[in-house]
Amino acid sequence: MRFAFKPPAAPKLLPLIAAALWLCGGGALAEAPLPRPIHHWLFEHARLDGTVVKAVRGPDARLLGAARLATGKGPEALVLDGGSVSVLVTDKSSAAGLPTRDLSVEAWVMVEKPLTWGGIVGAVRDNGADETGWVLGCRDSRFSFALATTDNARLTYLTAESEFQPGHWYHVVGTYDGREHRLYVNGKLEAADRARHGDLLYPPTDTFYELGAYHDPDEHFRMTGLLHEVAVYDVALTAAQVAGRCAAKRARFPATQLRPEPFRVALGPYVQFDAPDRASIYWETAHSSPSVLEYGVGGRLDRRVRNDRAKTVHKLTLTGLEPRTEYAYRVVVGKGSQEKPGRTLSLDTAFNYTPAPLAARSPYPNDARARLFAAAAERILRETGLTKGYCLDYGCGNGQLAYELAKRSDLTVVGIDEDAAKVAEARRLLQKAGAYGTRLTLRRVPSLATLPITSCFANLIVSSEMVATGQCVGSAAEVLRVLRPGGGAACFGQPAGAPRRLAESALAEWFKPTGAKCTVARSKDGLWAKSIRGPLKGAGQWTHQYGRPDNSSYGGEALGGATGTGDLQVQWFGRPGADFGIDRNPRMPAPLAANGRLFHQGMNRIIALDAYNGAVLWTLEIPDLRRVNMPRDASNWCADRDHLYVAIRDRCWVLDAATGKRALTCALPGLPQRGSPEWGYIAAAGDKLYGTSAKRGSSFIDFWGGSAWYDGSSGPGSEKVCSDSLFACAKDTGKSAWTYRNGVILNATLAVGGGRAYFVESRNADVKALDTGRVGSEKLWLDQYLVALEAASGKKLWEQPIDTADGTVVFYLAYAKEHVVIVSSTAGKYHLYAYSAGTGQPQWQADHPWPSDNHSGHMQHPVLVGDRVFLEPCGYNLTTGKLITTKMGRREGCATYTGTDSALIYRGQNRRISMWDQQAETVSSWLNLRPSCWLSTIPAAGMVLSPEGGGGCSCGNWIETSLGFLPKQAEGETQ
Repeated sequence: MRFAFKPPAAPKLLPLIAAALWLCGGGALAEAPLPRPIHHWLFEHARLDGTVVKAVRGPDARLLGAARLATGKGPEALVLDGGSVSVLVTDKSSAAGLPTRDLSVEAWVMVEKPLTWGGIVGAVRDNGADETGWVLGCRDSRFSFALATTDNARLTYLTAESEFQPGHWYHVVGTYDGREHRLYVNGKLEAADRARHGDLLYPPTDTFYELGAYHDPDEHFRMTGLLHEVAVYDVALTAAQVAGRCAAKRARFPATQLRPEPFRVALGPYVQFDAPDRASIYWETAHSSPSVLEYGVGGRLDRRVRNDRAKTVHKLTLTGLEPRTEYAYRVVVGKGSQEKPGRTLSLDTAFNYTPAPLAARSPYPNDARARLFAAAAERILRETGLTKGYCLDYGCGNGQLAYELAKRSDLTVVGIDEDAAKVAEARRLLQKAGAYGTRLTLRRVPSLATLPITSCFANLIVSSEMVATGQCVGSAAEVLRVLRPGGGAACFGQPAGAPRRLAESALAEWFKPTGAKCTVARSKDGLWAKSIRGPLKGAGQWTHQYGRPDNSSYGGEALGGATGTGDLQVQWFGRPGADFGIDRNPRMPAPLAANGRLFHQGMNRIIALDAYNGAVLWTLEIPDLRRVNMPRDASNWCADRDHLYVAIRDRCWVLDAATGKRALTCALPGLPQRGSPEWGYIAAAGDKLYGTSAKRGSSFIDFWGGSAWYDGSSGPGSEKVCSDSLFACAKDTGKSAWTYRNGVILNATLAVGGGRAYFVESRNADVKALDTGRVGSEKLWLDQYLVALEAASGKKLWEQPIDTADGTVVFYLAYAKEHVVIVSSTAGKYHLYAYSAGTGQPQWQADHPWPSDNHSGHMQHPVLVGDRVFLEPCGYNLTTGKLITTKMGRREGCATYTGTDSALIYRGQNRRISMWDQQAETVSSWLNLRPSCWLSTIPAAGMVLSPEGGGGCSCGNWIETSLGFLPKQAEGETQ
């Protein structure tokens, strides 16, 4: 594509002359009457009929999303929300009667939020080599007009010389007469180009003809602002005609006008899928009201569900949802004429991973044997409480127990048996009943004693053969090998009344060689034995952005002593894929792993997986979730064994880690503060939840365009997100424990370790007076203090005035082994400062050059492992600061490092996920596997976990799936 900016000088007086003639009724315009548009739309009540926009001329158009008109001062206008609202003329541009050569496109528009690819009106396609059609829109903060012609099958973008101001009305016109391509803003020529000739070149296949959006088969970027009028002509308007059109209507528009904000509920809304065709939507309101929800497909909101009972906590369930379909929805609060519509949001059933129910009709006879297996299934599920993940039926026989378990749970059941005839007959029965497939499969194995199955995968292991025959089969040691660590259950036995009784002594003797703890008990329900597998030796957790609340980028993971990728093997692969997340670019929060579960954020959504087999446990769609640019901020979530803590707007949602259900909501403590504060930093340690209060809008959420790469050394995107106060509350109740407020706290420096909370704050008066928590002022580095509080009480233990190198790129703090380490990056160097965690006294400092000034080479986060501090490309002794290596594995591409006891994991050779042996200083990597542009591959649970984070990357042919790697010699359980 080509870009042109500067207009020719000569015609600049024409708009002023033409405007004067127009206002005076001058004869020049009378001699050349204004052509009539071929397509013309006005956005006013008289022109709307439901979702139809009745055209002044040309085809009617259809409103998409929760469209509404702004009224009040100035003309009526369509409210563009940047999410769901646009106006579709047709998705078959070839049938729209578009101009073939001469063209003018005119609009009255107010843009509230610039877009890298913004569209006011267009029929365009810009997909690689296919650059066709035209679009009037904007490129960031400048209006633009792009078109392709037959003489050169590429789009030429004219971009205005001057920037537009958000909230201001503009008259924007693009023209083309077969020889010259022009862009006017408010009657003034802003750009022109004479390099194009010939007819307009449209896509060879249809594209979208749409208003209020840039839309082609690959992109759909909707504008935020107001749209009053759009007209399309099959002639090129002259400069005088453009100026006249602008002058004739200019006085009707106010100088500024903000888009009216939709009503926001007190909490939510958010979505959890309950079944393959069902989703529940939750929200809270400040005052009691009926529960009302509007929803539909194709941008329409033509269906409504409601519950008239007034309440503040709301839940409505949508049923009959189609698979792989995007639905628009919005909450409506109030009654009748007092109804207030909320934001229009979307839910996409492509991310509904709930398992399909099994066929209700059993393929087996309804006899005593059926009742035996049904009783066994009910007892096993009740005894273990395991209903999700993978179940292994060890000696599955005819598959009857496997069927009963799958029917009563969300388990995926895999049956194995040595008898090929039994397996074949069971498959035949289950297939005939429609029960065989994704949730129930059977396999013949040569020997139950040596299974061709990966270790550590099964959440639940049972045996049909033990139920039916009373005989122990296979090997207990092999059962425990494939049992999931950290809570997997082997449950063997029989219900009372089994025709062939299982001997208690035989069951105990079968388990005895393993040395595993096993409870064997006979009761009125029968004889049952249960063994729960403990965690892998040396397995760590990754509960915070950088491993633990200490920010060390190390979660205590030994990884079975693995030092290279060859020491590990694929344990599982699968969901989520690249469509789940945001483009890898904007440096999202890291995934978390605790208690055998893996949590991962996508595009305003969360997924919980079993860390050992990749089974989807639950998902949530949370429109207000997104937070990006982690190098300049703190993450929005953390975890412990039983809960996930998520900062959303001004609250922390405490989610049950097993189910995703909201167990508690913690509010910010009541503090005097300007504006509406939001929850900033979040950490969980001991019985406390730690958070900060930040000014609203401080966190970064933009994820599209070059500026949202957040790789710059200065300017937009490099500002540090700061908070006004730090507080602690009880994890189980949310009750406030203490609050600290003094200076402006840098979020990326907050850490908890050794019973203390640490941070750096600026007490500069000008910085404290700022109306934003996104600080780029050089005064942030003045009047700085390193502070330590007692984590339990908030009592100040010590503070140390510091004067580090200004952290213009990044500024971090981490804790390990009674040392606090600060890293500041600026002017081509990393600067490291170590302090005593007990007293705040300086211990040592060092510096070294950046590896590069781009692709994260200048913003690496340190890794603190044992007595070492690693910061690319160097390693230092934590206690003395002595340089111990300059040969860290070379990083290639964006991303940062994480640590295990013996290795660093990072983006290395050929931009692949790699491991660096800390002792041998050797590198190994996985072919065609890449992380996100910050931190998406973590060592935890005795594994390397890599939920998909590379989607959208333009630098290679990557495997866009989620994977888990397990050491080839996974060690046994801890005691």
